[in-house]
Amino acid sequence: RADGVYTCAMGDAGMAWGSKKLKAIAVRGMGRVPVAKMAAFMDVCTEWRDTLYAQPEPPPSSQARFKGIAEWGKFGGIPVKNFTEPESAGAWCDSLKQDLAKWKIRPVGSWQCDMACHHETVVTTGPLAGSTAAGFGAEVFEEVGPNVGIMDAGTSMAIAGLVDGLGIHSGEVPRAIAMLMEGFNTGRVTLEDTEGIDLTWGNYEAVIDLLHKAAHREGIGAILADGMRETGRRFGIEDLAVHMRGVGFQGHDFRHHPVALFSKHIVSQAGSAPQFPSGLYRSSAGRANDGEPDIGYTETLPVDIVEGVGEPTFKGQCLKLWRDCIGVCEFAMGTLEGNLDRNMAAIDAAVGWDPLDRAEALLVGERIVNIQRLISFYRGYQPESDFDISERLLTLPSGPASGQASNLGPYLEKWRGEYYQAAGWNTETGQPSPATLQRVGLAGLRLGGQQLF
Repeated sequence: RADGVYTCAMGDAGMAWGSKKLKAIAVRGMGRVPVAKMAAFMDVCTEWRDTLYAQPEPPPSSQARFKGIAEWGKFGGIPVKNFTEPESAGAWCDSLKQDLAKWKIRPVGSWQCDMACHHETVVTTGPLAGSTAAGFGAEVFEEVGPNVGIMDAGTSMAIAGLVDGLGIHSGEVPRAIAMLMEGFNTGRVTLEDTEGIDLTWGNYEAVIDLLHKAAHREGIGAILADGMRETGRRFGIEDLAVHMRGVGFQGHDFRHHPVALFSKHIVSQAGSAPQFPSGLYRSSAGRANDGEPDIGYTETLPVDIVEGVGEPTFKGQCLKLWRDCIGVCEFAMGTLEGNLDRNMAAIDAAVGWDPLDRAEALLVGERIVNIQRLISFYRGYQPESDFDISERLLTLPSGPASGQASNLGPYLEKWRGEYYQAAGWNTETGQPSPATLQRVGLAGLRLGGQQLF
């Protein structure tokens, strides 16, 4: 990307690039992309943009995004000290609210983007004042801030810039550091184990040191670079790893809305990666999301829901993967009645295809869900791996969401069964049925020379 702050980390592209030891692709072009119906294309883009910004809560800029994250403490959505103290999130959120007005934030957007939800920030507060950070921000500075006991927002932001600069996934090495710090602060890991590095909660210098060591695989950093599961095994603290299938995930504390945790991560077909529209769960920014009306949900799913989770999860995934495959930002998509129709009108005008209808668009998303499922089975997926997650994620013992949100643990197996049924998969094995594969156009698909199911 031209803004220089992103890497291909999780997902197919990241895995393929990493296996080839490919660092980057640079492209420069002087031509123009042909558009089939330019006037119609501009009309639908203008109408789409005007509709977005006519909302009471328009899409967020970088400044608004940070302000929204500062509200997460109200929900219990900020991870603190390796997900052990959600009740302490408010102190970090207060620090963020105070510091935001002092930082020098330059909004950065993708090409032709009006939102500019990304940022380049010169931190002017805290012991690392003068540091510059860039990117999307939210998940990264939560992981290297409150989740490692750093409650100063300026320090969190400065270290987030280092994480992005080193090309580190924020849910992996920083999460392994948080696990190691919990072990240290509970007496299970010693100074001898850490090569003399003091891992008292909030020691930002130690966090910076470990990030550099991990990036260069030096000393203890070589262990951290292998991820949480391996780090836990090496130090005898695997039970402290906050993981899904042994790996990290997007750094919010989604225990405040268990449907988001279940849908975005546990049954995501791309591993622990968000494949669920944000309009169906309570907004991280405190905005009044109104469900996803284009698939029949005019309200967000309640935080205490226990019945009927499978169908909205599956429908939401089909919608989200349709959106992803046309390359349009999630912030330009969610909660708006008629956005599916705008999608299809834009595609028709851009490429000149016969117009799709809503059912055909959602079928595209469903086909992608099933292709990902088939690839998972080809790569050795076993249904029991859906339950290979941290015990800590299954309950919310304290914090603002305690007593309001349902605990995921008692409902995980039930919800997964509902999800499999909604997807047209075998409720025991998770395999797509022949009828499902036929309906989505994947009957007879062969992977690696073999036909599945």
